[in-house]
Amino acid sequence: MTSASEAVTIDLRDNLTTATVSADGAPLATFGKHFYSGDDGMFPARLNAWETQAIETEIARDTTVAWLRNPSRATPAALRIAYQTDAGVWTSLQPCGYRVFVRL
Repeated sequence: MTSASEAVTIDLRDNLTTATVSADGAPLATFGKHFYSGDDGMFPARLNAWETQAIETEIARDTTVAWLRNPSRATPAALRIAYQTDAGVWTSLQPCGYRVFVRL
């Protein structure tokens, strides 16, 4: 935290582990163009209906290069938006559930 907002880069991890099956053992749906796609170009994700529609719509665009889900915590890997509270203190919010799309 700083006394004023500042531009920072998103520091993505070199690798990411994720579940490939649900709690009941069913395979998770997979989606292409994820930053951490496997060798097959796909990434497993547990998404609700509207998230699935949004991801499928966006990755179908020729201009979409990649996507990832924004972490819900203020980590170096999160897209963070600075704002000033009513008390004048700078803090950040992480658009939880927000998908970051990289386009050409």
